[in-house]
Amino acid sequence: MHFISAEAYHSGTAPYYTREEVAGRFFLTLRLRVRKGLNVTQAFVRTAPEGEEIMTAAVKIPDPGKQYAGEGVEAGSARAIPQHSEDWQWWEARLEVRVPLLGYRFYLVTPDGNYNLNARGLYRSTPLDRDDFKCALFNNPPEWVQDAIFYQIFPERFCCGDPSTNVKDNEFVLAGSVAKAFPWGAPVDRQSGNCSFYGGDLPGISQKIPYLQGLGINALYINPIFTSPSNHKYDVADYLNVDPHFGGNEALVKLREDTKRAGIRIVLDFVPNHCGNQNIWFKKAQADKNSPERGFFTFYNDDNENYETWLGVHTLPRLNYRSQELRDRMYRLPNAVMRHWLKPPYDVDGWRLDVANMLARQNFSQLAHEVGREMRSAIKEEKSQAWLVGEQFFDPTDYQQGDEFDSAMNYRAFCIPLFQWMVGQDFETFRGHASSDHGFLPTFDLAEQMQSFRTAIPETVALNMLNLLGSHDIPRVKTMCGGRVDKVKALHVLMFAYQGAPCIYYGDEIGMEGLGDPDNRRTMIWDDSQWDKSMIELVKKLCAARQEYSALRRGGLQWLYADGNSLAFLREDAHSRAVCAVTRDLERVPSTREIIQPAGGYPEGSTQQSCTGQSGNGDKLASCEFLELDVSGSAIADGSRFKGLLSGLEAVVSNGKLKAVPQEVGAEIWLEQR
Repeated sequence: MHFISAEAYHSGTAPYYTREEVAGRFFLTLRLRVRKGLNVTQAFVRTAPEGEEIMTAAVKIPDPGKQYAGEGVEAGSARAIPQHSEDWQWWEARLEVRVPLLGYRFYLVTPDGNYNLNARGLYRSTPLDRDDFKCALFNNPPEWVQDAIFYQIFPERFCCGDPSTNVKDNEFVLAGSVAKAFPWGAPVDRQSGNCSFYGGDLPGISQKIPYLQGLGINALYINPIFTSPSNHKYDVADYLNVDPHFGGNEALVKLREDTKRAGIRIVLDFVPNHCGNQNIWFKKAQADKNSPERGFFTFYNDDNENYETWLGVHTLPRLNYRSQELRDRMYRLPNAVMRHWLKPPYDVDGWRLDVANMLARQNFSQLAHEVGREMRSAIKEEKSQAWLVGEQFFDPTDYQQGDEFDSAMNYRAFCIPLFQWMVGQDFETFRGHASSDHGFLPTFDLAEQMQSFRTAIPETVALNMLNLLGSHDIPRVKTMCGGRVDKVKALHVLMFAYQGAPCIYYGDEIGMEGLGDPDNRRTMIWDDSQWDKSMIELVKKLCAARQEYSALRRGGLQWLYADGNSLAFLREDAHSRAVCAVTRDLERVPSTREIIQPAGGYPEGSTQQSCTGQSGNGDKLASCEFLELDVSGSAIADGSRFKGLLSGLEAVVSNGKLKAVPQEVGAEIWLEQR
């Protein structure tokens, strides 16, 4: 349990990490917290910026309490050290950074042998450099994303604002299917597939801005809106025009004006890997084999109908980034597609890149990182605070080292393992795939998977990851949970407490259900008599808490416990602290009734305790029994007071323990009361 360390801790966030620029030079101040019982006599920061090891000595902070109290440091500032138990000592080192990406770890000298503390935890052995803490000096993700609460909208199914632009029956044919219009609320029609239309559009989104504000949403991720014959728009026909059935370019201008007034950011879905076979570039390529557009695609045997596609789908020809002209038109030229929509009057705030894991990777032509870095450079040149987030169901960490994508949809390090842990199955189970996982993921393995992906990237990037429980590509969270609302709620609580930006898929906040595509793309229910009111109130409460407590947005993360059926972690910054504890289904998973503490991490002699109470708010969690959690490894001082966000109960740290872990299925966020 190296990363669940009760002896030493560091984070790439304040107050453990501050960065400053002085006369064009860059400096880091790094702080380390170690338990006095470890008997550290010297501490060093170990780096190897040019391949040779450098040891920078750290100095012990003589009286951290005075710094917190205000001796030259304002309480709550980035440099202020929070109140903590007296069992700990603090060390500090200052070093200059002269490389774009610096890896570092702490080297601790003790009478009984020396230790290494890196992003994966505390080791007596020498760890790999790749697991070091990371500082990305330049090209850090936009600051605004850390404060964002996203809401994903599939435009065709969210709200119909202008019926006059709706698709009509038989308006066109796509891959043998004829366009068919359906009334709002009608069941998803599988027979017409991607040619079924219900009338959602951009004016509809504009109309629902008050609803989004009421939830606490301040950022939108909107699925593709550019001209295309399908309802999903991933088969782009024209990258420079909004689909007329969504209201055209004017509707996007109006939506942007409306969202700006409401303080809501917009991130659009962009499809750079492929387009549709109705695309104007593709049609030119087929019509003229000498055209520059011919090089945008890969034709085999000079045959117009034999070309590289996305996963064998004939209507989706893949784009060929060996073509410099294609790169120019996509992102390099001043009027390139990706730059165009970042400019006024559209002024969008960023791009979600569809199938980013496949971009510019065709057989022996592996141009992914070259194109990714060029794309980033062009986008940031156009708009420095634009956000680039990649759709990647697998390992995205190679793309997130500070010089390529800002973030990824956090499937593999958040969404997928959480479902395997909470409900004992993954998405492939719904497809009947032979490789589907039908077993519950052990709690420690869940935490280890989440931690391993976090430690592979700079923490500034981890704070920008797009955390989700549902999307247009996977079954809805309530369906994944078999209709168990208690599990749905627990997962949402965890999502809002975890490091990264939470993202709600439209309708999940009211309890909508749906299997895989297309059932997960049902029309939004606007009849509030059909809403799960308890679910929507939970989302509002979580949004408000995240906006109020900076630790939930910008704080570091320390694992406190991950075993049996429960996990717990601390979020902390210089302003606030919060403990999140989650428990899964005790009936289907072998249960442990041990004290909630890391095995072997704390002194023996503790016993299991619980507490009950009523907050008077009617929430089931208010009467839930809580198990005692050992928080001494987080240095929270005895007497520190916490209040449950959902239960309303108060709890006080005593003998290094906090009654925090739900004994039933559920989750709670305990917010420190200062």
